[in-house]
Amino acid sequence: MIQLLYLFTVSTTAGVVQGHSSSDYSETKIVSDICSEGFLVTTTAHSHVDCGRSCGENPECRRFAFCPSDSTCKLYQHGTDCILSGDSTGCTCYRKNIGRNGDNSTTCPMGYYGTNCQHVVEGNINNMTLT
Repeated sequence: MIQLLYLFTVSTTAGVVQGHSSSDYSETKIVSDICSEGFLVTTTAHSHVDCGRSCGENPECRRFAFCPSDSTCKLYQHGTDCILSGDSTGCTCYRKNIGRNGDNSTTCPMGYYGTNCQHVVEGNINNMTLT
């Protein structure tokens, strides 16, 4: 687990990356596919810490991939894994568990809501039950 504290110092603890304020992330998989257009934005980052900060600052970001070989940071809006085309050796993917935004709002994973993402949305979009 790697935690990124508010000042973005890094400490190792056991599988989760924390970034912007108190956003936190869990490492997930890289999937190789020639059609990898499902990302919000591609930018340059010096580390997975910088990439996590970019994702934490974007309420639409649900996960990110960082590739140290070319300093690429890709932010994704949907899904669990990061789809990359080409060589993904050394790349890592992180899914946002919970995001705390600068305006005190919370970004939850799809299907969850609440101040700590503690509630589950049940049903379909036309007949939702908030539990």
